[in-house]
Amino acid sequence: MGRLAAIAVFVVVVLTTGAFKFGPSASAAAEQETLCDDTSAPVNGNVTGNLEVEENAVCHIHGWTISGDVKVEKGAKLFTRDGTNITGSVEADHPQQVNIEAQTSIGGSFNVDGTNKGAFGGFICGSQVGENVSLEGLKSGTWDIGETSNPQQESSPFDGYDYPGPDPDLTCETPNTIGGWVKITKSDDANRLEVGFNRISGNVTISHNDVVNEYIEVESNTIGGNLACKDNEWDMGTPAISNNTQSNTVTGTSSGQCAGF
Repeated sequence: MGRLAAIAVFVVVVLTTGAFKFGPSASAAAEQETLCDDTSAPVNGNVTGNLEVEENAVCHIHGWTISGDVKVEKGAKLFTRDGTNITGSVEADHPQQVNIEAQTSIGGSFNVDGTNKGAFGGFICGSQVGENVSLEGLKSGTWDIGETSNPQQESSPFDGYDYPGPDPDLTCETPNTIGGWVKITKSDDANRLEVGFNRISGNVTISHNDVVNEYIEVESNTIGGNLACKDNEWDMGTPAISNNTQSNTVTGTSSGQCAGF
């Protein structure tokens, strides 16, 4: 009996040791994350897992595939170039600037939650978003989803766009395809908010926003759901929101400040 008991103890020890040996490595693989900073850790190829743009860092993705989510931290800047493929979502928490250039594919959603002080803004141009687009709590900057009626606005010095290198596509002359809904809400003192010439499968909701330089533009979109706008203000007067006489095609209903758009 003594020998059998000793063998049993040995087996338990081996199994326990094996659990400690193999458990953490499997967990680490599931949570793999790559940091991106053009100065100290530039991305020079495809990335497996999530990508994080650290606080105040600048990250360019030059057409690579990111097989996970992209997280943009406070004060950081993210720029994607033509052909970038992000299989997950883009989550930006109080960023300084987020530019999604033409021919970028985002499998999940695009979410901006708040902006850093004095943020330049950002855009999604000529790209595909598989799920939803949400812009909430914007405090500054110009934010464009798709083409605008005056594309030269995006290249003006006033907007403060910063994109080193050639062919930045700052004019944003091509629309987006968005597989879910679009929501812009609870912005205060943003410079401009524009949604134009996109193909949007779900609803578009624009509410409780205050803009400084120009009324909100919602024009020439094809919307598979409803278009609802309410409680938006423009500091320089009225209307707070306009379609610039370029009607949207809305499958559902258009209501509130966007009635008849």
